[in-house]
Amino acid sequence: MTTLEFGGMTWIARADRSLWQPERRTLVIADLHLAKSHAFRCAGIPISDAIERDDLSRLNQAITDTRASTLWILGDLLHSPAGLGPHIARFLQELSLPTTAVHVILGNHDQAAAKALANAGLQTYPDPTPWESIEFAHFPESTGHHRPRIAGHMHPMVTYRSRRDRLRFPCFAYIDEDTLVLPAFTRFSGGSDLNPRQVTCYPIVADQVLSPDGTPPKIELDAEDSPCAD
Repeated sequence: MTTLEFGGMTWIARADRSLWQPERRTLVIADLHLAKSHAFRCAGIPISDAIERDDLSRLNQAITDTRASTLWILGDLLHSPAGLGPHIARFLQELSLPTTAVHVILGNHDQAAAKALANAGLQTYPDPTPWESIEFAHFPESTGHHRPRIAGHMHPMVTYRSRRDRLRFPCFAYIDEDTLVLPAFTRFSGGSDLNPRQVTCYPIVADQVLSPDGTPPKIELDAEDSPCAD
């Protein structure tokens, strides 16, 4: 976990891809993309729901760890309106939500299912929506961006390169001093490659959120993975 200062508040960037504001007991994620596996199966690609179940397990653990009173999802809770019923039911049933209020910014993937989300009892909001001294949004950039903005949509990624290796990681990213973009919460996603010389990136490596100062990742190797293992 790494501390970030944004919008006059202190936030904690967590390695599970969520952002935590402890004073307001508010947990923030973006781009969960429920029913993405269903959309792939409809296209004839046999993707199981295992990744989605893992995403929900991580989210459940984040809510449990932080004891969040509020969860904000900054757009694209859904990937496709097709077959969303069982996926929304799983979302509501598997998470520790009885004491956690869920607020959903409508992202581009959510628009067609806005009524279904409301009927499921989820509180939905336009993009952007003011919150405290900042605003929550799905899209990082739009007209009328007058407050510091926390957003999603981009699925930001950053790459470490050497002569022989290329390692790509999701990250939290300051696009500019007034825009903080969250990584996609789902692990079943691509992403936008950002240049760390132009954008301040906080890469997520294993169970760490690294600072942008060039500190190398500390990765523990199992014995069988060690280059010196027999």
